[in-house]
Parts: sequence; C-alpha cells; structure tokens
Amino acid sequence: MHKSALKKIALITIILFPSLCFGNDTILIRNNKILDIQFKDDTLQIKDQDGAYSYHKFDWIQTRDFPSRLSCSFQETFDNKEIKDSISALGKIFYAISNTLIAGCSDYTLSNSFPSKIQSLSSYDKENILVGTASDGIFVCNGTQKQSLYIPHLALPKKIEQLKKLGDNIIINTGNSISFFNPSSLQLESLYASNYPVKFSFDALANIWIIDGNKLVCNSEFSNLDLLECSIKKMEADSEKITRESKIDFEYFTYYPKNQSKVEYAYSLDGGNWTTTKNESVRFEGLDPGKHTFRVKSSVDDIGFSAPSEKSFRVEATLKDSIWPIIFGLSGILFVGFLFALRRQINTTNKMQISRDKLQLENELLKSRQKVLELQMNPHFLFNTLNSIQGLIALKKNKEARQYLKEFSQMMRSILQSSREENISIAEELKFLTNYMSLEKMARNDKFDFTIDVDPEIDQDKKIPVMILQALLENAIIHGVSPMHGKGHIVLKLNEVKGRLGCKVMDDGVGMDYNKNVDTEHISYASDIIKDRLKKYNINDVVYTVPNSGTGVIAEVFLPYLK
Repeated sequence: MHKSALKKIALITIILFPSLCFGNDTILIRNNKILDIQFKDDTLQIKDQDGAYSYHKFDWIQTRDFPSRLSCSFQETFDNKEIKDSISALGKIFYAISNTLIAGCSDYTLSNSFPSKIQSLSSYDKENILVGTASDGIFVCNGTQKQSLYIPHLALPKKIEQLKKLGDNIIINTGNSISFFNPSSLQLESLYASNYPVKFSFDALANIWIIDGNKLVCNSEFSNLDLLECSIKKMEADSEKITRESKIDFEYFTYYPKNQSKVEYAYSLDGGNWTTTKNESVRFEGLDPGKHTFRVKSSVDDIGFSAPSEKSFRVEATLKDSIWPIIFGLSGILFVGFLFALRRQINTTNKMQISRDKLQLENELLKSRQKVLELQMNPHFLFNTLNSIQGLIALKKNKEARQYLKEFSQMMRSILQSSREENISIAEELKFLTNYMSLEKMARNDKFDFTIDVDPEIDQDKKIPVMILQALLENAIIHGVSPMHGKGHIVLKLNEVKGRLGCKVMDDGVGMDYNKNVDTEHISYASDIIKDRLKKYNINDVVYTVPNSGTGVIAEVFLPYLK
C-alpha cells in the first residue's frame, strides 16, 4: 500500500486577511492536492489523485469507502447532469441538478428553479431550507416558494460553492474563502481565506475541516468539547464461559483527529474510583462471581470528561466458589482465632485497651489536622485566579483562558492528591509549582517573573514531603515582590546536598525589614504548615538570609528523600 509522506506542522502565519482568519491549525500537508473531504461514522476521510484515505490512530489507511456521485432516475430528463447536492428536510428529500430543485426521486416533482446553478443545499428552520447558487447568492425556500436572502447593510456573497448550517450559524464557502453568517445577530465574519479553491466538512465536535490545495486545516472557532464521546469497541474474554480465572479485555476509543495524543481516558469497575490512563484498553482478572459493570469516559486538555459509556457482564461461579469451602475454612479460622483471642483476653487489661484506643484517636486527629493545613490554599489567590480567567473569557481570549483553566485544574488535582498522600515525586511537585506560579503571576497582573532552576543530576522520580516548597514560594510572593514598586523576580533552585534535596527560594523584593513594619490583613497559613511539616520529618528550620545585593530574601531548607 502506498502512503504519502505526512508532516504535521503548527500554523504560524496567515497570509490573507490575518485579522479574520482565526482559530485555524494546519493539521497536515500532503504531496498531492487534496480533492475531497468527508466524515463517515465520525471518521475523517480525504481523497486525492492516488485514492481515498481514512485517518485512524495516527495513521492514514487507504480505503475504498468514499461517496460516489448521487444518482436518481430523473437525471435522464436533464441529460444525465450531475446531482450537485441533496438534503432531507421538510418531510422530503430535495435534490439539486443544474438550476432546478427537485423533490423526491422515483416519483419526483419539480419544486423550483433558480437564476443560476444550484451549488449547495442547507437546513435553515422548521419551514425553510437554504439554496446556494453559483452567481445569484442565497435563497430561502419552503419547497415551492423562494425568496432571495437579503439583509440590509450586509453584503452577502453572490457566488456560493458550499452552504451548511452549524449550530446557529450558516457556514458559507465562496470558492476561495469561508465565512459564517449568524441570522440572529445579522453578522457576517470571515473564517478562512486562500489563493486556492477550498472545501470544508464538519466533525462531531463542530470543528470545521478545510482542504486548501495540499493542506488540511482545522478551524476550532465553534468547537464544542461537550460533544466528546467515548465508545466501548470490544469486550473479549479468553474463555467461552467467564469465570474468576478468566482474563477480560475491554477496548475503547474516542476519535479526536485534530490531536489524538491529547485524549485521556478514565475507567471504573462497579462504581469504584476512576482510574485515568492514556491506554485504549484495560484487562481485568480474578473478578468475583456476579454481575459487573465497566464504565469509561474521555477528556481532551483536562477540560471535563464526556458522558461515560458502560458495559455490563456476568462472572459465573465455579466449584471453587462454592459456599461450603468458605464455611469450612471460616469455621477453622474462627476456632483457632477464638483460642488466641481467649488467651489474649486473659493477658490484656482494660487499661491497656483504653490507652491503645486513645493513642489511635490522637494519631488520627493529628493526621486530620495535617491534611486540613495542607488544603488551606489562600482564598484570595483562588478568587483572583478564577476572576482573571473569567476576564479572559469575556475578552474572547479563549485560547489563553483554556490554558490557564487547564493549569488551574491540574493544580487543584495536585492539591487534592497531596491531601491524601504523605509524599510526592520531585517531577510532580515541579509541575504543581509551575502551574501555581503561573496562575499567581496571571492573578497579580504579571507583578513578577519566576524561574525554576533544577540540577540535571537530580533524580526527579524521588519522593519528598508535600506542601513545603509551595508555602515558601507563597511567602516570597506575598511578603517579597507584591509590596514592591515595579516588577519582581522569584527563583526556585534545587540541587543535591549530602543525600538531601537542597532548596533555595530567592526574591528581589522589599526584604525582611519592610515586613516588620507593615501590618497586612493577609492571614498566611504558610508558616504553620512549614513548622508542622519540618517537625514531622526532623528537618532543620528554614534559614532566611539577605543576598549580597542587599534587597530581597533567600529562604533555604534541606528536604529528605522519602520512600
């Protein structure tokens, strides 16, 4: 099978109408000119002079499944001219041939004729369809009557190549440019322009896919990730009868041709915790007899998950699963346990039992207090971050808003995870701190820059205590760079010192003398968190010094590696 060389590139410059051509990403460039495009069963297909290809799991597979020309018996009346388009609407099927609109196929009726050739048909509302012509613009037609779509003070194009409805908008292709018309707001705006003839199609997420010469471009202006779907492709067991010994495999898939590598999945069995993965299959073994339900969902860019798909199945009981072996086994265990318990009861006093319970309760209270402290993020920071993201959305800076929303969700996920665990890998901690500092910087209107300097010799898979470095960075922001005039700079430097992780947080802010004389309303939990965490791991206190420059503060601490 011949496969054309593919090259994925990012769209950097738009030559024609750069202010109007927004949201476009070049997905691939082929050797040959792309002739046609379609989505069949939510699968992207293209056609060039070498044949038709379907995109599946990072590869283009040659296929014969590409639509042939429409045909119907009435074509003989029109000298077998091509049927340009068809649409099922208003309780009928309409066909466009030459400049004539025809209703029905075998028992057809001439519905209407137009001044020039009909190029495209589109749905419009409950009572009308839209008819795009080659040189006379767009018409509104109810099947028998037509009227030119005229909007005062709005120059709708006269030459129409394609005309399709997408949500509340009408997407219009005039040959070399694509625009959208909103009937409610009466706005006409450009989406894409080229020196070459273009053609478009939609995917299930409302992305607009455009062929432009040998390029395939994806416009995401109307993309809706809420339409994302995850389907279970196959459930397979290694035996005809599913038992406890069976290996049960599930295969699932979400089709996202714009960037398949961004798809993330989460699965759950019998309502248990969701497990996230990049894999498109999972295996279960040793399941108890009875009914089980497998659920899976997907997400792109950490922006919410799709509705879950589910598959139920039953694991049959075998002789090993019989109740009698369980009864005999439990009886033996209970008898032996009773003898040990009796001896233990004689040798154990009520005082020891009460003391043990008290110690256990105190231990649980200490753990709870520690986790509460770890979760106490600055509410002003959270409010300012969300308010800033809301401002970006209001300014229609959707790409930046999505990026900061992704960083915010990743940071909150790390906080929740750290509240359940005693340690975290250096790599995960650095990812969390990067997101946290980026959001703090945005929320404080770029008040400071930050740098993270990590010794390349450090093994970032090693574990360290959670929520210490964040607290030091928070102090540097609030008590260092925030009160200063002008823009500050914060540096986090990590290196290995005598089997421990050496950590320095340096800022060029107002310094320690300033904070002694300033009364701030901010109640920071950072100091309490640092003291509790350092005490737990027998770590020396944080050492604060003044840099040689005389401005700012250096906070230094050495963290142990944990198992």
